[in-house]
Amino acid sequence: MTALEVIQARAPGVAPKVGFVLGSGLGGLAEHVEGVSIDYADLPGFPHVGVSGHKAQLHLGRFEGCEVAILGGREHFYENGNAAAMRLPLEVLKALGVTAAEVAAFGRAVARGELWSSRGHRLATFDLRA
Repeated sequence: MTALEVIQARAPGVAPKVGFVLGSGLGGLAEHVEGVSIDYADLPGFPHVGVSGHKAQLHLGRFEGCEVAILGGREHFYENGNAAAMRLPLEVLKALGVTAAEVAAFGRAVARGELWSSRGHRLATFDLRA
């Protein structure tokens, strides 16, 4: 069974439009999603998350009136040198219908705990619009 098939079995009819990739300090956001949570360990091909403060769960449901998919943590390049570690989770979000991804604080331009929108941001490995 693929990760997408597991998700479709546990959350039939799910149709998120916005995806979030949470980083340190934003884990509490996922607690406000009304829906289902699935451990990464149950999703074939999903990465190991080794940074404290990152909860390795996919959350699907409604948040502030919007259908969302929230990746509760991510694998970092410095953890194992794999730049494509998050490719499969982002491809799964795209397959579920996500067209915009929002990420945690990014560099010095955004303060820790703030959200940064990737809408319009192009990074070949992670482009959800392609």
